[in-house]
Amino acid sequence: MFACPRTRGHAYGASLRGAEKGSTSMESETGREDSREEEIRVLREGAALIEMEAVGLVTAAVVLEAEADHLEDQEREIHFSVDGEDFETAERILKANEVLRIAGLDPALRYLEEISPKKESFKDKGEEEIHVTNRMEFISLRFGPTPVS
Repeated sequence: MFACPRTRGHAYGASLRGAEKGSTSMESETGREDSREEEIRVLREGAALIEMEAVGLVTAAVVLEAEADHLEDQEREIHFSVDGEDFETAERILKANEVLRIAGLDPALRYLEEISPKKESFKDKGEEEIHVTNRMEFISLRFGPTPVS
């Protein structure tokens, strides 16, 4: 078989008019292939961008989870003060004497008073439970008369 340049490679010598139709069909098919390749390229680029966004979202999720864990840990630790010194505990309920012990004070010699957020004395109530909240303030007072200088 031979390929005639005039008929653009049609071996059977089709008419020029038929060859032109074939040519248009081939050009159209080539255009479709180019278009399809372009579409595939665009889809792959889109997939790569989505994959990068997914990695970014996973990273963001990990960071947010770590922040949530940190906040949860902070919530577990209750900060309070006794005589102006700061202390912390994970316990939500403490007895007045336990607060004194955490502060390094002897409940046999001292008693506790809450001064913030409310005022309440725990004199002779060392075993009374206190619902401890963040930033509570206490003072310790001595049993008996206060020495005068």
